[in-house]
Amino acid sequence: MIHQHDLQAHRQQLQALRSALLTRIADQRGGSRSRADVAADHFMNAQDSHAQVTSARDLEFAVYEHETAELAELDLALLRLDAGTYGVCVDCAAHIPEARLQAKPEVQRCLPYQEKKGTQPSLRRDGVTRCQAVSRRTSGLFASQASKHSVTPPAKR
Repeated sequence: MIHQHDLQAHRQQLQALRSALLTRIADQRGGSRSRADVAADHFMNAQDSHAQVTSARDLEFAVYEHETAELAELDLALLRLDAGTYGVCVDCAAHIPEARLQAKPEVQRCLPYQEKKGTQPSLRRDGVTRCQAVSRRTSGLFASQASKHSVTPPAKR
């Protein structure tokens, strides 16, 4: 069982991590601008090829997805603190060791269940990771752009 003093320390740590994440997000966006506005500015450069724009857009969305997931994990941990279930595995109800909570305060699972869940990248329904999907899309675009701009050598006589 986690002591009240430790719970307060975890709350402060989680709030500090959340605040730092929100500051980082705001700094990357240039203040209070939305991610969509920032992305639109990035994609308006007429000098960029379609492949560059698509690759940059995919990267922007991947960063946004990661930040959103990270923020959600921190918010869920704070909700578990309020509910009195912080430090209890969501899968088996075992107590999560204090050292694990200190290392990763937003953690939801004990180590055995985290290992069962795995640390592999999340898969889409077709079994492809998001990173693989982005890589496939961008490599296909680069190939199509290269073929549009390639010069075909004259036929030999």
